[in-house]
Amino acid sequence: MTWTKLLANKDAQKHKTSKKELDNMRALIARDLADASLAGLSADRRFATAYNAALHAANMAIACAGYRIVSKVGHHRASLESTKLVLGKAAHKYADYFETCRRKRSTIDYTFSNVANDTEAKEIVVQAKQFYVEVEDWITKNNPAEVPSHPARCRDTGRSVPSECSPSRGESCIAVASPAPAETDRSARTCRQS
Repeated sequence: MTWTKLLANKDAQKHKTSKKELDNMRALIARDLADASLAGLSADRRFATAYNAALHAANMAIACAGYRIVSKVGHHRASLESTKLVLGKAAHKYADYFETCRRKRSTIDYTFSNVANDTEAKEIVVQAKQFYVEVEDWITKNNPAEVPSHPARCRDTGRSVPSECSPSRGESCIAVASPAPAETDRSARTCRQS
């Protein structure tokens, strides 16, 4: 797959993103990761919601690369595959994993209930968070103008995120949208004990 083929097949179009668009995507990802971590939510709903967070992260990376995947049959698959073009080798394991999850999410949303189990729901949440960190790291390195103006800080600890969150302390960081003053946009993140 190449951008030339995606454009020729009308699976993608050129797109100039904005800080506002990216911050909106960050807020969607934050919401979905937080919701997917809620106790009491069914494994199916946590699974599908974490998948949506990963899909938003993929679309965020694609937007930063100057493209948008066209909404039509197969656009989720195209988004996931396109992250390989954007992020390179780092995205391959995530794209392949989320492609498998895409099929299960489709079954959950359109066909059956009680499809995902607790272990699968927990795993996709972890994978979605890690993928999101990969995307933000890529944006920081390749599109520094698109990084939030204020460094993200963990609401719980005050440490910068994701660089100071420590999996060895049982923390995994998720972005959490926070209100921003009118003159600037910013996001905050929360460290969650795993």
